[in-house]
Amino acid sequence: MPAVNEALVLSTCNRTELYGAGPDEGALRAALGCALVGHSRLSAPELARVAYVERGAAAVRHLMRVAASLDSALLGESEIQGQVKHAQRLAALNGSLGPILESSCRAALAAGSRARRETGIASGAVSTASAAVELARNELEGLLGRRALVIGAGRMADGVAHALRGRGLKEITVASRTDAHARALATRVGGRPIRFPVRLEELAAADVVISATAAPGHVLACAALERAVAARGHGRLVVVDMAVPRDVDPAVNVLSAVTLKDVDDLSRAVDRNLALRRREARVAERIVDAELERVLARIFASDADSLPTAA
Repeated sequence: MPAVNEALVLSTCNRTELYGAGPDEGALRAALGCALVGHSRLSAPELARVAYVERGAAAVRHLMRVAASLDSALLGESEIQGQVKHAQRLAALNGSLGPILESSCRAALAAGSRARRETGIASGAVSTASAAVELARNELEGLLGRRALVIGAGRMADGVAHALRGRGLKEITVASRTDAHARALATRVGGRPIRFPVRLEELAAADVVISATAAPGHVLACAALERAVAARGHGRLVVVDMAVPRDVDPAVNVLSAVTLKDVDDLSRAVDRNLALRRREARVAERIVDAELERVLARIFASDADSLPTAA
């Protein structure tokens, strides 16, 4: 396109952004809009109603905030930096990444790296699955060499089983009412499927039990857990009940060797961590501003009209 000297597309699960540089801002914006309409189900009027446009330094700053996960639906999420790098590589492979967008991407990635390294914007679990694993880890003072039992094989159980991977666990076992579902989830996380209901020896071998089924009533009774901790003969058993209605009989709280956490504990943990991330985001915003000032002074000061447009 004559109006577009450089172009880059950043597409994620909740955003599609086009970045471009060209000699005429109006023509550039029109070309980017036509390209988006041509490659989506949006009509031009629909795009006009939902589109946002940033120009010049504001466009560079926006890309920096995106790379620092300050503009993400989940503040501090880790995938966006890889997505920006991927967009940069694709533009380079297609010959549309010129010096302006290349410098903008490099500065954005630097800002994102600094934000994650120098602030707590990514600290603490903010998904229910990660919060369940974090609570268990804190209670046991680490998961290295521990055994985990996941009860359930649906979306929540899948999320928590994947969150357990890479934590140094000795073993992950998966139990489900449907044997095929247990086998499939266990295979995905490198674990071992077991039959349901869970046998006493499996409960006794576990250090942490995380239950996330859609059962209408309790799948873990107080008596079963009491027998399990008696059979263990050592250490505490941490049980995290992610289900609504509850999978675990609340009477378990009377067992001194069992620590029971439920959805209310998970909600408090997530809220606490989100509040921390929001405080740290203010520091990350200052990092973005510092990196923006640096890149503008170094690269664009002599020709401000060549700054990119984001749509």
